[in-house]
Amino acid sequence: ARCRRSQRGRAAVAEATGCRLEDCLIEARAVRYGPGYWISPHIDRPDKVVTQLWYFNSQWPANWQGTLRILGSPAPDDVRAEVMPHQGSSVLLVRSGESWHCVTPVAADASQDRRTLLLHFVDPAADTTAGRLAPGAHK
Repeated sequence: ARCRRSQRGRAAVAEATGCRLEDCLIEARAVRYGPGYWISPHIDRPDKVVTQLWYFNSQWPANWQGTLRILGSPAPDDVRAEVMPHQGSSVLLVRSGESWHCVTPVAADASQDRRTLLLHFVDPAADTTAGRLAPGAHK
């Protein structure tokens, strides 16, 4: 039953994004970003077809910042959408050469770490030597 649920989840993400995911591997990564941490503007590795983010904070006031920004270019102020990391929220990112995004710095007075689960649908046949690599978190 667990495999069937996984297949249904993959099918739902494929339907929502229009991407073929049946041959993709799924990489899961749980991350916590504390005060001062941020992620600079980037596009994901070429092998990441789709990334799904899930947020797990019981509260996240706007003044804590740490928002996901969907960008129109590498410029961090070219904001097309901004997502607060509220519990139960999920975001789907389809990788392309123009799928720029970043995370703004978590405020110094945030009383919780920003908690996120990332599910990467990875094409095992993709060339990972081309394109820009995601830089990771900074402080």
